[in-house]
Amino acid sequence: SALNDLAPILRQRLQADVMMVSDTSCGPENRPSIVAGLRGVQHLTVTLAGPAYDLHSGVHGGVAPNPAQGMAALLASLHTADGAIAVEGFGDRVHYPSDDERAVARQGAVTDEQYACEIGCPPAGGRQGLDAVTRGCFEPTIEINGVHAGYGGPGSKTVIPATAVAKLSMRLVPDQRPEETFDAVRRHLEAHCPRGMTLTLSEACVGAPGFRLPLNSPIFRLAAEVLGQMDTRGALFRWEGASIPVVARLHQLTGAAPLLVGFGREEDKIHCPNESFGLDQFTRVMTWSALMLKALVEPGR
Repeated sequence: SALNDLAPILRQRLQADVMMVSDTSCGPENRPSIVAGLRGVQHLTVTLAGPAYDLHSGVHGGVAPNPAQGMAALLASLHTADGAIAVEGFGDRVHYPSDDERAVARQGAVTDEQYACEIGCPPAGGRQGLDAVTRGCFEPTIEINGVHAGYGGPGSKTVIPATAVAKLSMRLVPDQRPEETFDAVRRHLEAHCPRGMTLTLSEACVGAPGFRLPLNSPIFRLAAEVLGQMDTRGALFRWEGASIPVVARLHQLTGAAPLLVGFGREEDKIHCPNESFGLDQFTRVMTWSALMLKALVEPGR
């Protein structure tokens, strides 16, 4: 939020041709990768309120509305049975990748078996009928980040909870407008609010859009040449489903081409407790940055 206030004031001082970012992941077996696009992100908290306090589930069961049950139904309404997003208007502006982009993305993708081995379950989420690369890189999503209602401790506490809370995040692809997608989700939640309950939306972040850059960019060609000096296998081109909102914002404000070359690994466990980044990874980042900056100032570039 501070950047949104400061960047327009410093627009001229922030002008640049290239924006170097190393906050993404490498390819399989630590192969260097150039990330040609990211999804955007937005999020909110959803609260359903029913009775004024937790109720005895025997005395009031079958009579009082249950916010936990209502939240389950409300969240289920966001997707169809085959995993497609069921929110009207959410996917109206989705910009799908070209055949060339799909082919390049598959070159650096892990197999379903490798994915299952790394994270402990198969890539079975999202809209069925599409391969995992398309679902993870080029499709928008609505994800449930957390749900809480009633009692969750040891043993049993037979109550109907007074409230239920869910955390949602949405990932956006190019051409989707954050204001429109957020409004579509809000309208859907309001329209599907269970009878006898009150819906509240809070902690909302409309967020930033996604972006995708052309593969024939001169800066990509130079980056691939430099990464070839670090690894004889050469660089992979990838698209990541994650988001770095500040990148999209600075790209809009300055016109600088985002150059995302990552060295993260699955074992880093991003956003988990004890998230890590090894010293060898720091070394690779610094080596890459030095070589790339040197190449950028060479005569004729």
